[in-house]
Amino acid sequence: MAKVYLKLFPQFIKNLINNPASEAQRQMEKKATQVQTLARQNLLRSTGFDTGRLSASIKVEKITINGVVAFKVGTKVPYWIYIHEGTGIYGPKGEPIKPKNAKALRWRGPGGDVIFARSVKGIPPNPFLRDAFNTVMRG
Repeated sequence: MAKVYLKLFPQFIKNLINNPASEAQRQMEKKATQVQTLARQNLLRSTGFDTGRLSASIKVEKITINGVVAFKVGTKVPYWIYIHEGTGIYGPKGEPIKPKNAKALRWRGPGGDVIFARSVKGIPPNPFLRDAFNTVMRG
């Protein structure tokens, strides 16, 4: 992530951003909410089984970094990284997913049927957060 340091009148700028009634803070919150909305829409690009849990978990949080107000958009759902970065042949290792302690992988499909496979390709990445951020910041 890029960092921007403001050296000219830093206390003035800090006070301006930290004022809840300031236009700067309203604009930051507006951009964060736009990223949240677009990230949720970007999740629709995924294929496969979707409960909506990940989409519903994307939140905007007001935080403070070194005494300056900022807004964070993200999720605490632990599997988000697998959706975002991909798995198997599409992920960091670039290899099919195979069982470690059995002859086959086993899971339940969308209809509740049990599925077995010796290996699976994995899922392509869907960088829903990064794409949302880049789109909002360009626009």
